[in-house]
Amino acid sequence: MIDPIRFPIRILSDLHLGNQASMVRTAEVILPLFEDTGTIVLNGDTFDHRHRERGKAPTYPIEMFEALADRAGTHLVVISGNHDPDASTVHHLDLMDGQILVTHGDVLYPEIAPWSHFAAQFREMIRKELDELENPGGHSLEHLLATNKSVARQILTQPHFYFPTNEGFFRHLLRYLWPPSRIPRILGSWRQLPISAAKLAGDHRPDARFVIVGHTHYPGVWTRQSRCIINTGSFLPLLGRRLVDIHEDHLEVRKIRRARQSFHPGRVVRRFAVSKGVTS
Repeated sequence: MIDPIRFPIRILSDLHLGNQASMVRTAEVILPLFEDTGTIVLNGDTFDHRHRERGKAPTYPIEMFEALADRAGTHLVVISGNHDPDASTVHHLDLMDGQILVTHGDVLYPEIAPWSHFAAQFREMIRKELDELENPGGHSLEHLLATNKSVARQILTQPHFYFPTNEGFFRHLLRYLWPPSRIPRILGSWRQLPISAAKLAGDHRPDARFVIVGHTHYPGVWTRQSRCIINTGSFLPLLGRRLVDIHEDHLEVRKIRRARQSFHPGRVVRRFAVSKGVTS
């Protein structure tokens, strides 16, 4: 149990601090998003350690976000992602008596990142890790998440998987769109996400009416198997970004707007009723 969690709860993801293509160069630019909240949840890939300097160990300066939370008078919860698997020991949250599942989203894919040049290798690494658990009765959500973080940790230490560079936006974009055969894999991963998220909830959190993720950087709201799937996008350019505000009796999906070099809550694009309940 994460304590204390206070309403309203605000969830955002994929800041990718450390990636030169990110729109978040310092923590200060997201201070307005911390204000007027009871709890801030950074849902994975807060840091991007593919882009650290060669030979330097990953660092997770959580203190900069803790300082923002202190200034805003809010409580900070950090969830790990595949680019920052050791940023937190928290890999998911169950909120509102299990009505809401929050996790980064890398667990939705058996290869973590199906658009990667190394997707086949990642899939095999995940399979081996799960096989070693020797759990014939099936793996819990906690097993699956721990396995993903273990493999993500291995990936970040292998230079042949990632090339730690301070690449700018155009180089970042070129790397993601080349070769052209990569584009169908990216589009396929976007289509698959709401289906996989609904299945994950059905298998492991049957009471979850909402699943909130990031990971693919493609923001959206979908309904699958009577569940609402929400992707908050990322702070990389082009595709946009959203936040989710959870109140005691409703949930809002809001745009994030940029003004004067900082980010602010924008207009509400979707609103859903939720039953009153406690968080866990």
